[in-house]
Amino acid sequence: MQDHGGTLGITLSEQTVTLEQAKIYPDLSTQTFVVLKVSDTGPGMDSSTVKRIFEPFFTTKAPGGGTGMGLAVAHSIVKSLNGEIIVDSKPGRGTFFEVYFPPASRHKEQSSESHSQHFPDHRSVRIMVIDDQPSVADMVGKMLQKLNYETDVFYDSETAVKTLQDHPDQYQVILTDYSMPGKTGLDVAKEVNAIKRIPVFLMTGYGDEITRDLENYPNIYDTLKKPIKIGKLAETVIVASNPGGTEKK
Repeated sequence: MQDHGGTLGITLSEQTVTLEQAKIYPDLSTQTFVVLKVSDTGPGMDSSTVKRIFEPFFTTKAPGGGTGMGLAVAHSIVKSLNGEIIVDSKPGRGTFFEVYFPPASRHKEQSSESHSQHFPDHRSVRIMVIDDQPSVADMVGKMLQKLNYETDVFYDSETAVKTLQDHPDQYQVILTDYSMPGKTGLDVAKEVNAIKRIPVFLMTGYGDEITRDLENYPNIYDTLKKPIKIGKLAETVIVASNPGGTEKK
């Protein structure tokens, strides 16, 4: 559509999930959802592309045209809200997205129940989040706040390291992106280790191939694969932030 124009359609409505839909999409239940529908009359996608659109860093755009993180982040956010994204697209027929959100009242009940059962008060722990993509950094920061951690978000690794130098006792855990302009995640870990032994976790979409780079960084405790899932985030951070739980794996 960027090259040739077209029609973009957006609607918002309440919709009850059928039993047939719930069987296909296990994260949906036969309840009422708020459904955001977005359609276009663009060139569409083949089935192999549709299967990969939520993968971090996957993009069909030319170099410089996109990061490949937009849909991955959107998918992670919707899933964290107990929702679902359904995609239908075919070459020459455009693309159709249905985004299912639980109503605010139900999500609030689920959040309250989740907090009381799983998320103790960690407000004595302050976590530094570093990512040059504001949407990713903000999302991780909000997840940590939902888990009852104090959180400071930085979009620039240079500023983050300078802040740590000025306030070395302020942070107990650091989450940093692996690939960033200026200081990379490995650069951050090295400089952090020179300041104070603080557990560092690398957030990355590159998978297991980066683990060989970590042998010389004793303060890098683990990696978190993007898009970040709140359950994995909670499991990872609580071990590192608890007294006696800061031994590297």
